[in-house]
Amino acid sequence: MAEAVVSLASLPVEPKPAPQELVRPATIGDARSIHDIIKHHADHGEMLHRPLNILFENIRDFQVIAVNGTVVGCVALHVLWEDLAEVRGLAVHPEHQGRGYGKALVLSTIPEAIRLGIPTLFAWSYRPSFFRQLGFKVTDREHLPPKVWSECLRCSSYPTCGETPLIRPTVLDGAGPAR
Repeated sequence: MAEAVVSLASLPVEPKPAPQELVRPATIGDARSIHDIIKHHADHGEMLHRPLNILFENIRDFQVIAVNGTVVGCVALHVLWEDLAEVRGLAVHPEHQGRGYGKALVLSTIPEAIRLGIPTLFAWSYRPSFFRQLGFKVTDREHLPPKVWSECLRCSSYPTCGETPLIRPTVLDGAGPAR
């Protein structure tokens, strides 16, 4: 029986998780790319729109992931109070999803929250299973402080929003940040 010859080029390539080196703080020059990625997802009802001026004002909150110099994903860590910060604005360009970029972006917010002395993170999501994989737990809306609701009041979906609130400590089980 003859052995089949298989070209390595014909084998499917498994997507690999994003190396942490690709995640970096956003710059002013990234704001328009961040806006375009968020706008795509917001236009599909997956997240809130973020006006460009708000992105410029909050650019220090953002981390981006770049592939070959092109921004393909973003996340923001937005401090709300001395003990609470929101992971928000998480978006990955559709052509780059499924490669671990979203996970790398969310995980990049944890060391910064720890550096700032913030013990708790929260997020709103239409995809809670994604955040649960990263140590977040679903919580009741009523357990979140009123400050969290400031943006909700401006949303066209309020008060019938379908997003799930999730919360997690920055340090899990006293063993340091989860990875």
